[in-house]
Amino acid sequence: MKVLFIAFFICCALSESFIMNLESDLNGEPVLFEVVEFDKCYFVDQEISVTFKHEGDKIKGITYSKSTSCSGKSVSEILSKGSKVWDLLCSDYSKCIVEIKPTPNYLAFGVFTGEEDDNCIQKDNVIGIYIAGGCMATEESYNKYEVDNGNLYFNSYQSNKCDDIERELHEVVGKCNVCNDGVYYHCNSGPSGESIGYSNTISVMVIFLITTLAFFA
Repeated sequence: MKVLFIAFFICCALSESFIMNLESDLNGEPVLFEVVEFDKCYFVDQEISVTFKHEGDKIKGITYSKSTSCSGKSVSEILSKGSKVWDLLCSDYSKCIVEIKPTPNYLAFGVFTGEEDDNCIQKDNVIGIYIAGGCMATEESYNKYEVDNGNLYFNSYQSNKCDDIERELHEVVGKCNVCNDGVYYHCNSGPSGESIGYSNTISVMVIFLITTLAFFA
């Protein structure tokens, strides 16, 4: 148990980002989630920016007013339900979960840069929503996202198999890799090489640690 705890602690300590899981699929895996890098300055609007820091077992959000570059007057608070930084990440969802772990596989991620940035100039500095391809349930149907022919689609199905034979809706959410009035969807088949490499690095280090501690136990 002590070995597993130490391994978990190292994973958290080395993590460069955290996941805000917004919606899960039928297997409990993230379908809609945000990936937030520690110490990166994020653009919120023309007057507000925010950054997050990993301090021990807590995540602190620092909001800067009248600044888009995380400078000047700021307010700090721990990321927890009811805090302003929590509402910033989870205002439209009811079952948000914070996890410190590598980026899960995803089909695409979308960002909204706002009406004042309809050319998506700030698209790399905005907290976007990552979209995976798992089957998820709502009160009325089962749904799944799909990337096909350069478009991101939202599909609805009759059963939890999310089989194309039973597909009832095949709706375009947006065109991939094109800015449209401040909305940009970057389509992908999985996490970037950097994310995969970072995940593998942690896995190797944890395996080495567990093996070493087990040998000397």
